[in-house]
Amino acid sequence: NSLTAISGLVNVYYDIAIEDMPITPYVGVGVGAAYVSTPLKTAINNQNSKFGFAGQVKAGVSYDVTPEVKLYAGARYFG
Repeated sequence: NSLTAISGLVNVYYDIAIEDMPITPYVGVGVGAAYVSTPLKTAINNQNSKFGFAGQVKAGVSYDVTPEVKLYAGARYFG
């Protein structure tokens, strides 16, 4: 009795290098496909499951703690 979404995407990221700074902003996009299934009895168009296009946009920053260790913080919109 729950909504199910299974997706597979291919992503591309771009690091925005800032000279002599330990912080690196990044942006990314992804495209792929998703399978969505709903338990609702009255689903739209009487379809309880469907494959469709999926995409996402990501943005965030990474912080160089040491040359070997980075901390990441980011957000993502998936649709």
